[in-house]
Amino acid sequence: MHIESCFGTNVSNEDDMIRLLSGPELADKWHKLRPLIDQALEHGGGAVTSHGLFLQCLGAVGQCWIRHEGEVCITRFEEIEGKRQLSVIACTSPGLLEFLPECMNIFEDFARFNDCKRTVVYGRKGWARALKEYGYRETFITLTKEV
Repeated sequence: MHIESCFGTNVSNEDDMIRLLSGPELADKWHKLRPLIDQALEHGGGAVTSHGLFLQCLGAVGQCWIRHEGEVCITRFEEIEGKRQLSVIACTSPGLLEFLPECMNIFEDFARFNDCKRTVVYGRKGWARALKEYGYRETFITLTKEV
């Protein structure tokens, strides 16, 4: 699949296009992207690590999307109760809310193209508020206690 040809044609300025990094591009840029991903994962409770996401993105499970140098999102395919889904695992951007509609549309198109039945966003409470107007709903919460 050629991501740019499927998802980049509706964006006139290539610098503003959200694009999927290839494996070699990801390996080359990871030293710059890792601190951004680590920052996005700080409040995630340790469920995933940037290293684990890097390995998933090098394989066929994860995807690393960038817009500008400081704007990166990690998604991955998951299979839950027999339903394939595209999950947004980590996003970091100073202006994320500005391009959120475009970003989510691209993720949803990518999910449909890859036979996913839904998209899921893992994140803090603010994500529920930000995505409500786009048809996303909070389905459960996770409570954590270190022992």
